Amino acid sequence: MKLAAFRPYLTWLLALLVIADLVYSGFQHFSVSLDGDLSAIVVPAPWYSKVLIDPLGLSALLRHEVYPATNRYAIHATMAAYFRHVPLGLGLVVPPITSVYLACALFKLGVQIGLLYLLTGYASGRWRPRGLRFWGTAALIAPLFQTFGFQGEMGAVMASITYCFFFSWPLLVLLVWLRPFYVAQGVDSRFNPRASTVFALLALVPYLALGAPVVSGVAIVLIPGMWLTWAISQVRQTRGLPSWAARLDAAWDAIPRRAALITGGLMVWVVYSVYIGLFNTENQAVPMPLAERYALTWLALTEIFGSQRGTQMLLGAFAFNAALLGWLAWRTPSAMEPRRLLKILGWVFAFSLIYVVLAPLGGYRHYRPHILRYDLLLPITLALMACYGATTMYLIGTLTRGARAAYLLAAISLAVIYTRVDHDKGPRAFYKCEVAALTILSHATEPVVVLPRDCNVMAWGFTDDPAYSETNVQLLRLWGVAPPVVRLYQQK
Repeated sequence: MKLAAFRPYLTWLLALLVIADLVYSGFQHFSVSLDGDLSAIVVPAPWYSKVLIDPLGLSALLRHEVYPATNRYAIHATMAAYFRHVPLGLGLVVPPITSVYLACALFKLGVQIGLLYLLTGYASGRWRPRGLRFWGTAALIAPLFQTFGFQGEMGAVMASITYCFFFSWPLLVLLVWLRPFYVAQGVDSRFNPRASTVFALLALVPYLALGAPVVSGVAIVLIPGMWLTWAISQVRQTRGLPSWAARLDAAWDAIPRRAALITGGLMVWVVYSVYIGLFNTENQAVPMPLAERYALTWLALTEIFGSQRGTQMLLGAFAFNAALLGWLAWRTPSAMEPRRLLKILGWVFAFSLIYVVLAPLGGYRHYRPHILRYDLLLPITLALMACYGATTMYLIGTLTRGARAAYLLAAISLAVIYTRVDHDKGPRAFYKCEVAALTILSHATEPVVVLPRDCNVMAWGFTDDPAYSETNVQLLRLWGVAPPVVRLYQQK
């Protein structure tokens, strides 16, 4: 029987493996404790009320008012709407406490499925979930999603539900927004979408710019890079013209007008978002000289390359695949695909370098002591995941028999390592502890409930004073978890 006859069975096997991985991830997402920003954003706390009544940050723009989250209305509103309604809906069929964790798990799983699909599409060039190329690429990328394991190094779907809304979700929306541009490059290098697509892309621009700063950081690097590639392409196409005037005229005529309008619109909104972000008190909490921020960034890079095993393996695979592609390009000069992939890897490297260099300009946060952290580096992580899927799938199909077998064994081994590490059960203990505490609270008969000091309860630390629990309890009442009048604290 020819090898081609086994392709449908292999495709189904890979699809089942990917689906099994997603189902298991869903159970993992359900077993993650809540974070300390959830209630403050959803209720909201007094300090976050301003952003929800001033979506465009006009108070900061016109009156230079200073308050938290001046340029983050979109994500605050999205998160508030989701957690004010979805847990209540789920609470019709499951207990109230369960509905909260189920709402978190469903959102995270949806983000993971979306990111996996988009990264697979970008990497394989296939957007319909069928065929060996699509599911093979998906099977290579799926183990790189770390719910537990290497979550603190390269978690594409943040364990914290708030961080998932502020980092993973906006980058998912950005990848959706960028897809028409990427597809156009792969078809005929011309961007000529339908009017409905243009309208949808323009409608998403304010949401992207006024949502999460990570999108602004990506756009500031990526959009000028897109403009540069268009300019280079157009200059190359006009080389045969007799004069510079003719070349400039032809280049001007060749500018993709709709693409320039849409990307230019995003840049205008991003600049506006960055400006009103200057009045965000969260960015002014810990002033620090720029030189010191760059010193901390360098320290973060030494830690990433020196001790973060998950990131090291992904970077190592990226570099190894680049070396193999370079060897194939040298050995077979007529082959175009290795050169195309190497060009993409080069752009990803350039984007990553510029992004890291610009990162300290965003200010210092005490919870990011070394400026760079896995959340801020998520755009680079996603790019590396897509590059790994694209290059590994190509090399598996291109290398000769002996080299292919060894390379395939290495790829499978890497997938097994990531999968095995991700089975860490430690985080479930915090989830079980928090559920036990919420169960005690739900049956409270006294106005103040003393909880064990075994774990955090909807907080980044222990709740030492009942007054600190007011916002959390308001949200728990909305969900039907807490009695009408109750507060909590954890006795020392």
